[in-house]
Amino acid sequence: GGALMISSPFNTSASNFGNAAMQTADVPWDTPVKMRLGADGPGETGAYIEVSTTRGFAKRIPIDEARLSECRQEQDGAAGIALCQQLVDDLAARTKTAVAEAVRG
Repeated sequence: GGALMISSPFNTSASNFGNAAMQTADVPWDTPVKMRLGADGPGETGAYIEVSTTRGFAKRIPIDEARLSECRQEQDGAAGIALCQQLVDDLAARTKTAVAEAVRG
């Protein structure tokens, strides 16, 4: 993957990771899919990236709370940055896969 795209390793909100993953997924602008961040609960409880199309395809990629909290605990140093990067890369890869499925329809 590319360089760490989160705005700061100390901003470990789910939406920060979701946005970073969507950027990292690097989906061409003319791809007929919509990507957005959502959450099941208040704040960012049950946060996810949703990939959808106007034809009714929709897939949610959950942003793993446990892995987020690991990043938060390790945030002061290289290990934390590596964990965060890995989470972003995984989410980006899953987002790319969902986009490919959406395009195939």
